[in-house]
Amino acid sequence: MTIVVFLTIIIINLFLAYSKNNSRVILWLSVFCMALLMCGYRRPFYGDLDNYQYMYDGIMDATIGLNFIFSLAKGVGISFWNIHYILLIIMLLVAVFLIRKCSLNWHFPIACFASYYIIISSDQIKNHTAFIFLIFAMYALYTEHKKMAMLLIVGAASIHYSFIVYLLLLLSCDDRKKHITRTVIYICFILTFLEIIGIGDVLLYIISKMGGIIEKYLGIYALSKLQSYTENRTRFGYLLLFGFQIIDYYLLILSYKWLPEDNRGGWTKKFNSFVINVNLIGFMFFPLFVYNQQWYRLIRELLLVNYCAYGNCYYLLPRNSGKRAYVLLSVIISVLIWFIGDLVVKTEMSGVLIPFFTNNEFLN
Repeated sequence: MTIVVFLTIIIINLFLAYSKNNSRVILWLSVFCMALLMCGYRRPFYGDLDNYQYMYDGIMDATIGLNFIFSLAKGVGISFWNIHYILLIIMLLVAVFLIRKCSLNWHFPIACFASYYIIISSDQIKNHTAFIFLIFAMYALYTEHKKMAMLLIVGAASIHYSFIVYLLLLLSCDDRKKHITRTVIYICFILTFLEIIGIGDVLLYIISKMGGIIEKYLGIYALSKLQSYTENRTRFGYLLLFGFQIIDYYLLILSYKWLPEDNRGGWTKKFNSFVINVNLIGFMFFPLFVYNQQWYRLIRELLLVNYCAYGNCYYLLPRNSGKRAYVLLSVIISVLIWFIGDLVVKTEMSGVLIPFFTNNEFLN
């Protein structure tokens, strides 16, 4: 049943994307089905949700923001599972908010989002809760409310400390600072090369110098997580993460260049250009990818805005044109690369993928 619901969401939304129709009924049915898929997901063995329940119960340390949310939930009598469901549903509603604001056709990004992101995020409470703040932050940046964007990113970072790096969006999305952005990217490329050949350990040096500060203001939990993400270099796993970033950036450039001149008053061109600037920070994360594959989450959280940009191009191109078919095929391949690279190659299938389809509380 789970597989049937999963495939039905994707196929119906792709059909509506192809036909250039928006359906509120299908949109909200898709949200309902995605909520069932995500909320019902359970691992049949010890996993992330068990850790989060221990955080809720006060047995394990939690980040400042997540601890506040859990304390608030306990204070009003909301159980762990109910607050988990609430946060997942809020995340889906926020995703729909962005899609309706920034997509000419809602169903293209819904189909892409449902194909991969909902699987990997089902039990990652910190990630999808911080994601809520990040989506609002990116929309605030797009609408040129930079101070609000900064506050929202700090809010996201209080829940998942790694989200603090998204403050770099304030740099990459400022057209007046393009030269600084390029310089930072070039420096990151040099650091990446030095790390790969085993010469540079700049990141480890910075962490060693700032360890006391991190522990003082964020606690030993934050410091231990940061150290665990930088202790061991990946062998060649970083190549997969480089591939994720390069393919998505290529598709964004294509989706911008192929936008027809008649594009709804130019707002789609402005939005797609904004998303390209957002994704520039992905190149700044290359040095982190060399140390630990878990840093890939930093570019994964940008996928929804990417899907909206791809969808705008797909919608505006003539229905049966070769360019439109190429965009669709390329995006499907990109989603499959993320799906296989993350859920099959990087992660044991028995850890996330198989339980998602075989161990759903509501559908199996």
